[in-house]
Amino acid sequence: MNHLLAYINKLFNAKWKTTILLLALLLPLFLLNINDKHSWGDDFAQYLKQALNIAEGKNFATSNYIYNPDAKGYAPPYYPPGYSILLAPAVKFIGLNYTYLSYYNTFILVLLCISVFFFFTKLHINLFWSLILTLVFAYNPQTLDLKATCHSEIAATLFFMLYLLFRTDKKWYVFAALFASLAIFTRSIFIIIIAYEMMYLLMLIFQKKWQDTKQQFYFFVVFTFSFFLLKYLFHPAVNHSDLQEYTSVMKLDEAMGNRFNLYLESMKGFLDFSLPVTLKWMILLIESFFLFTTISLMFYRSIKYKSAIDILLVLNFIIISMYTYPQGIRYLFPFLPVFIYYMYLAVNHFIKMINFPIHKLLGASLVVFSLIFFYKYKFEQNLTPNRIAGVNDVAVLNTFQFINAHYSTSDVFCFLKPRALALYTHVKTLHYPWTLHHDIDIKNNFKKYQVSHLMVTIDQNDFVTEFIQRNNNDFEQPISIERFLIYKFKNVQ
Repeated sequence: MNHLLAYINKLFNAKWKTTILLLALLLPLFLLNINDKHSWGDDFAQYLKQALNIAEGKNFATSNYIYNPDAKGYAPPYYPPGYSILLAPAVKFIGLNYTYLSYYNTFILVLLCISVFFFFTKLHINLFWSLILTLVFAYNPQTLDLKATCHSEIAATLFFMLYLLFRTDKKWYVFAALFASLAIFTRSIFIIIIAYEMMYLLMLIFQKKWQDTKQQFYFFVVFTFSFFLLKYLFHPAVNHSDLQEYTSVMKLDEAMGNRFNLYLESMKGFLDFSLPVTLKWMILLIESFFLFTTISLMFYRSIKYKSAIDILLVLNFIIISMYTYPQGIRYLFPFLPVFIYYMYLAVNHFIKMINFPIHKLLGASLVVFSLIFFYKYKFEQNLTPNRIAGVNDVAVLNTFQFINAHYSTSDVFCFLKPRALALYTHVKTLHYPWTLHHDIDIKNNFKKYQVSHLMVTIDQNDFVTEFIQRNNNDFEQPISIERFLIYKFKNVQ
C-alpha cells in the first residue's frame, strides 16, 4: 500500500499530469447518454429555435410561438441567448441531429469539468483529491442527465466557474467580468452575481477598506460595462426581457419557507442512483448527512469567511425560494461543485476526528460507487428514458409533417408544449392560460390570440383536455394523428 501511495504522490506532483489524466478519465462521457432523440419537453425547443435564428442571421427571439401572459411563470417569450449562441455553429452545420448535439454538449461538459478541477485546486485541495472530486461531479446522475438534453445549465455553469476562477485575480478582472455577464446571459438565475458584487462593494465601504474598495469599484465598472455591452449586442430588437418575466413571479412572503424546503428535497436528486428499495436505509443516511452538511456549511461559512461562493449560494437559495413557480434541481445544478466541496470538508473533518486511514475509505468508496454506477448505467443503453415520446420519434415527426401539410401559418394551436410545436411546424403556437379558472375568461384569452385549434396527447389528462371535455360542443370532431388529437373550434375564437 505504501508503494501505491508513493506512486500516486509521484503521479500527482504536477498539475499538467493530473489534467491529462482527468481528460482520459472523462472520455467515457462521450459514450454515456448519447441519444438520437430528445426527451419530450419544451425548454430545449426554445434554445434550438433561437440557435437556428442566429445561424440564419435573424433576430434570435423571432418565433411562431406566441407568449401568453396568462400562462405566467412558464415559457417566457425568449431565453437568454448565451447557450443558443454556443449551439448556433452546431445547428448550422448538423441541423437538429440529436446524436451530434449530444456529442457537442458533452464537449462543453468536458470544458466545464476542467474548470471545476481548477476551481477545486484554487480552494487549496491537493491535485489527487481535486481529480476525485471532479469525477464525482462529472459522473453525477444529474450531470449525465443534463448533458443528454439541450438545456443551458452546463454552459451557464461553465461561465460561472470561469467567473469564480478569475474573480480573485486582479490581473484577470476583465475576463471575470466578461464570464459573469455571459453567465447571466445564459441562465437568468445568475442575476445573483449582480446582487453579490453590489453587496461586496458596500461591505468594503462600511469596513473602510479603501484599497480593496478601489479594486472592487474598478471591477464593478468593468462588469457593468461588459453586462450592458452584451445586452446591447444580444437584445438589439427585443423589448421584453426574460428577467422581467422571472422577477414578476417572485414574492417575499410566508410561503418562502415551504419553497426552500422544496429545494432541499430537490437536492436529493444529486444522490439519485435508483438503488433497490432494500438499500433505501443507506440512501436516507447519506441524504441526511448531505443536506445537513451543505446547508449548515453554507450559512456558517457565509458568516465566518464571507467568501464569494458561500454568499452566492445563500443568495441563490433566497432568490429561488422567492420564485413562486419552482423548477427543481436545475436551479441548483450550477452549485453542485460547491456542494461537493462542502461534502469534502465535512468528510475530511470527520476522518480526522476518528483518525481513520483515508486510503482505506477511498478504496471502499470507489468500489461501492463503481457498483452503484454500473447498477444504474450501462454503456449500451441511454441513461435518460424518454418521457411520453421523444420529439425525434417517427410517430411525433409524422404528426409534425401532417400539421405542416394540412395547416397554414395563420392557424393558431394551443398546446402544452407550444415551443416544441413551434420548432418543428410553421403554425403559430400558444400555451394554455392555466392561471385563468373560469371558462369564459379562457375563451376570451383564446379569442384575443385567435386560437383555431387545441392539441392534446391521447390518454393524457391535463388542463387542455379538461377544458375540451367541459366545452365539447364548441369543437368539431377531433382529428387523430399518431399519439395526438387535434380539435378545431367550430367558430374561430
